[in-house]
Amino acid sequence: MSRRQYSIYVKNLETGEILKDVVKNAEGGICWANDNKTFFYTSKNTVTLLSEKIKRHTLGTDASTDVTVYEEKDKANYIGVYKSKNNKYIFIHSGATMSTENYILDASKPNEAFKSFQPRMKDVIYDVTPLADKFLIRTNKDGALNFKLMECPLDKTGASNWKEVIPHRKDVLLSGIEEFKDFLVFNERKDGLVQLRVKSLTNTTEYNINFGEAAYTAYTTGNPEYNSTTLRYGYTSLVTPSSVYDYNLVTKEKKLMKQQEVLGGYNAADYVTERLYATATDGTKIPISIVYKKDLKKMVKPLFILCLRKLRCEYGCQL
Repeated sequence: MSRRQYSIYVKNLETGEILKDVVKNAEGGICWANDNKTFFYTSKNTVTLLSEKIKRHTLGTDASTDVTVYEEKDKANYIGVYKSKNNKYIFIHSGATMSTENYILDASKPNEAFKSFQPRMKDVIYDVTPLADKFLIRTNKDGALNFKLMECPLDKTGASNWKEVIPHRKDVLLSGIEEFKDFLVFNERKDGLVQLRVKSLTNTTEYNINFGEAAYTAYTTGNPEYNSTTLRYGYTSLVTPSSVYDYNLVTKEKKLMKQQEVLGGYNAADYVTERLYATATDGTKIPISIVYKKDLKKMVKPLFILCLRKLRCEYGCQL
């Protein structure tokens, strides 16, 4: 069984040469600084395999001399290093189940010390999204179970400087943010369904992407370009096979890039998916997703509801 202990090699893409630099006992990924000769990586404990240290390597030097720029003392925390999409910052993320902390460094100054964005707080999770003129912070601070969005100046990152942008909402989970130069895409979940909400940073435009079906799952994937106006997302439903779309954030047009083939002459247009709700005895609305052939709609739907009524004793639901 693999212990996931990797060795890092460097290849010159112009000449094809494999450089003499070799870093052993590391996690799989690295993070380049803007000087194109310095990278950061996560070093592992050889016995416990925990990710304990972030080290800095300069091309042309022996890995045994690599400097430890961060060491995690709490065994409950996992660490990693990554670069912001706008290429301005390098972050070290340290996270446990109920608490996180982030350290930040100017990507053009790799030899300087990382600074804590906000020291870890008990039962507080936060992550950081850099924009051109400020930082966005998604956090559960102050009991925001579904997370809220804060912002702070680039030079004042402590929690005392955080200002609320999107308040906590009891019915909407803020799962994450996909940032672009002129747009933000919020990954949210409401009534059990994913919503991708687009917000322009140049005007007041704001809208949810219309997926055209009542029940589905969607997620952003593979969006490394900060200056792009195209969002790539994955999508599937009870009717639509697993698919990848490119979505134009300006024109709202989508283009199918790839779709899983369904053998046997399947035609998605022959089917319909619906989302119904059953009410539990405590008033909770329980979502139910169904799919059926179009020509069976009048027969299947009443039969389906009848079956659910027979099961009401087991699940405490009323239809």
